[in-house]
Amino acid sequence: MELCGSRYYYSLLNENNKKVYEEICKAILMKKTLIPIKGLSLDGRNYGSIMVAVNCDNPQFYYVNFNQCRVYLSLFGSSIDIKYYYTSSKILELNKQIAESVQQILSAEINEHQSDYDKVLRIHDILKFMAVYDHAAITCRNAASGEAHTIVGLFINNKCVCEGYAKAMQLMCTMAGVESILINGNARSDIASGPHAWNMVKINGNYHHVDVTWDSQYAKDQTLSCYGYLNLSDRTIEKDHTWDRNMYPKCDIEPYNYFKMNSALISSKVELERFLCENITNEEEHVSFKIMETNSFKDPGIHAFETIIPNVSARCKNLRVNQYLLACMEKQNAYALHLSYR
Repeated sequence: MELCGSRYYYSLLNENNKKVYEEICKAILMKKTLIPIKGLSLDGRNYGSIMVAVNCDNPQFYYVNFNQCRVYLSLFGSSIDIKYYYTSSKILELNKQIAESVQQILSAEINEHQSDYDKVLRIHDILKFMAVYDHAAITCRNAASGEAHTIVGLFINNKCVCEGYAKAMQLMCTMAGVESILINGNARSDIASGPHAWNMVKINGNYHHVDVTWDSQYAKDQTLSCYGYLNLSDRTIEKDHTWDRNMYPKCDIEPYNYFKMNSALISSKVELERFLCENITNEEEHVSFKIMETNSFKDPGIHAFETIIPNVSARCKNLRVNQYLLACMEKQNAYALHLSYR
């Protein structure tokens, strides 16, 4: 199986830079270390934009140390020095391991009868539980921490940072036939604040934001199934994410938002109690919902559920909630609930 990336950043380049991009990709696939650029314009500025495009489009180029690559400019021609993290034999070994993992997921979980929404949902659910967040990689700069920023971190080491999650999502969606773009921006929450990476996916002509990292981090040791950041519009995700809107497609609407698709948007106290009662009656273990605040109904807050859940449970015949675990994605008013019964 050949791993492949997307072409979104490539599409933003002019014709000259597209040709340089293609030369770089061909050389990387051949593991060349020096790429002569002949008959094409190359300077320090367009070199930077081209290398960003190659990096962001191609998660399968995890073995390239883009930070150490250099361009050499002279009157006699330009060349690019490519640096690699691994030897050619190690790259072959890692490629085989990653390809086997990807193929296993695609064969077991993805098929041609699924909608693009179902594919995105399934890939999101698998990836968010495949790895844990590698906090050490944020402060430590060595070869191991570098892997946390690539698909090696997720598929092989099972620990990564946001860039690793996002590149894995990009790779899996592309391999499953769904357009996915790596987004570079910033985010802020009670968990973290600063530079951040996530994805846009295209479902039936509509782009949506997907942040696997944050749905994974709110999962509380993978006990909770969180969907607060699955298929969001610009307006929804801008509450805690920022990005260069001129660089990426608009996400004006969110028809495939998880909560819309699962009738889990709650806009009154009566709806909330009815929704919880139905799920408890059906003995659902994992329940996710989102509070849609109105003039007469506000998000009750996570502590209010210490009373709400036992009260609703008491009204359900022959069933009682024994224990529950609850997480709240506060900026999104989204909740993930894990229930056990007695």
